[in-house]
Amino acid sequence: MGTVEPTEDLPSEASAAAADTSVAHEPVVPDKDLPPPPAVLLGDRFLELLAESTEGVDLLKALRGRYGEDRFFAKILEKPKEYKNFRQSDGLIFIRERGQERLCLPEVLIEGRSVREIVITHAHSILAHLGAYKTQGLLRDHVWWKT
Repeated sequence: MGTVEPTEDLPSEASAAAADTSVAHEPVVPDKDLPPPPAVLLGDRFLELLAESTEGVDLLKALRGRYGEDRFFAKILEKPKEYKNFRQSDGLIFIRERGQERLCLPEVLIEGRSVREIVITHAHSILAHLGAYKTQGLLRDHVWWKT
């Protein structure tokens, strides 16, 4: 059997980090101080933004009267009492889920482009190109389409 040589007592990483005063530490910011996500900031304004300028199209005006072209939404128009989660208002259809209403997007083309593509592109632009995750969150809070 070999002998075990004594080793120097080296400081652990934790005690070394605690002893290091040269590193500036940022204060931890509690979650309550963070700004709300973009969807909360926009609130109902998102639908106004869709009407004002969505890729050069007043999307809400363009959608009015077009739901009958989509097979799913045509059923809702034919028998609205059978679809209690949906509400028609001013030529638009909204879905009610979890105490929130969202604009329904039919599968139709506007000026040769899918209405869904137009809305996704516009939402991404509204958020200053912050990425797919935040764009998805904004859309999830304000619009709905049948998948």
